Amino acid sequence: MFQSWFRGRLAVGLMAGLVALVAIPSTARAEDLAVDLSRLMALGDIPGLSVAVIRGDSMIWSGALGVRDRQAGGPVDHDTVFEAASLSKTLFAYVVLRLADRGLIDLDAPLVGYAPYPRLAGDPRHRRVTARMCLSHTSGLPNWGTRFLAEPGSRFTYSGEGIRFLRKTAEAITGLTLEELARQEVFDPLGMAHSSYLWQDGFETNHASGHDSRGRPQSRRLCPDGSAAASLHTTARDYARFLQACLVGEGLSADMAANMMQMQTRIDLAASPEVREHLGWSLGWGLMDGDQGPVIWQWGDNGDTVAMAIGCPERRCGLVYFANSATGMSVAHEVVAGLFPDRLWCLDALGYQRYDSPERVQWVESAAQRALQRGQLAPAESHLETLLQLRPDHPWAEVRLHEVRLRQAAVTRPAAGRS
Repeated sequence: MFQSWFRGRLAVGLMAGLVALVAIPSTARAEDLAVDLSRLMALGDIPGLSVAVIRGDSMIWSGALGVRDRQAGGPVDHDTVFEAASLSKTLFAYVVLRLADRGLIDLDAPLVGYAPYPRLAGDPRHRRVTARMCLSHTSGLPNWGTRFLAEPGSRFTYSGEGIRFLRKTAEAITGLTLEELARQEVFDPLGMAHSSYLWQDGFETNHASGHDSRGRPQSRRLCPDGSAAASLHTTARDYARFLQACLVGEGLSADMAANMMQMQTRIDLAASPEVREHLGWSLGWGLMDGDQGPVIWQWGDNGDTVAMAIGCPERRCGLVYFANSATGMSVAHEVVAGLFPDRLWCLDALGYQRYDSPERVQWVESAAQRALQRGQLAPAESHLETLLQLRPDHPWAEVRLHEVRLRQAAVTRPAAGRS
């Protein structure tokens, strides 16, 4: 009962704060929103978070909370670079649409007509794959690999391999690398000064490390040539600027901007037919039926970092959300619902475990027990506090927390007496 009440109260607080921000920016409300997000981070075991909220031509709120790395420390700030994961795909799609606007690529022409793709040469079906299929994830290719899952153009198959195929074609057509294309078509025109598909030396002092499901920092991934599907490094503010451009079709002709938002296929990410009927894919963005008009969205997950971008073209509002943790999507419903009170069919389809799920509660309980057994008082106290927020009726957490605090006081009391 309390879990539902607590989750509801937290969601209401976030919703009220974000809706108020969309209506009338307010420093006080922004501070309240940061407190709510900090509380969610603690409950979701998320070290660092960066959020940007846009309305029209303005960024009306942005928040940078927590630490870049649990071991090395360092606060997250507005210039902290996060891994965008699959949000990389959407930005690359915009690059391709700009090329198509200038007649450099035909969205419906087979890609092999521009350049060969040796990775798929053993299967003749690759000769039918077009840019439109790659951008709408109907190429028939798997997420990674060369074995077709379906006939090209027949159905939705989310595919990083298709994006890779299209990336090689775009490079062959233009003679430019992925990074050069992105800088020419997106980063420089939109003023995205902290964004790159390649690791930059300047990122070294202010980047967010990924953390696994146990909260342990992970080594940085290396992708020397970059990946149009997964290697973008950026900030919430930079990506919010890109989202703004997409919402109004900036940098595209009117026809191409409209084409970018058109439904190309229904998607099958969810097992439930009720969820599936509300979701589709356009040329680079997921689409969701919203109560106040269509909503565009994309998520990213590199295993130990997650990301989300969502926007409503009709209302010209949106939100970008980066977290440096495998558990980062556990609070996504609460964060996004503040701006989009519609049912979030897209998040339902992704099926991430929520921060207050029974499985999550069990994990926190086990972590508390391990810390108690090892005599690790500070971690035990933290886990027990979280456990009581999630389950105030827990049979032993309150008693153990009292014991831990007594032991901590006993440890510090002699030292205080000697001073």
